[in-house]
Amino acid sequence: MKDCVTDVHECAKQLEDAAVTAAEVERDLGLCSGELQVEAPSLGVLGAALAFLLLVDLVRLMWMRHHGTAGPLFPWDM
Repeated sequence: MKDCVTDVHECAKQLEDAAVTAAEVERDLGLCSGELQVEAPSLGVLGAALAFLLLVDLVRLMWMRHHGTAGPLFPWDM
């Protein structure tokens, strides 16, 4: 029980640290986009492209788990 409570406190601390880091990143991104005069829609496009690439990596991982290293290559890796 004590380990479980300790784990919960550690997770809460990690979540708090991640929230602070995310706020700092958002602040820095705001400063950079202001200096570079990047329009908001282009940041959205970059986010969509990043989400797509992460999705491809996730599918590649699932492909490798299903087919193994001796199986066929992922279609985009050919």
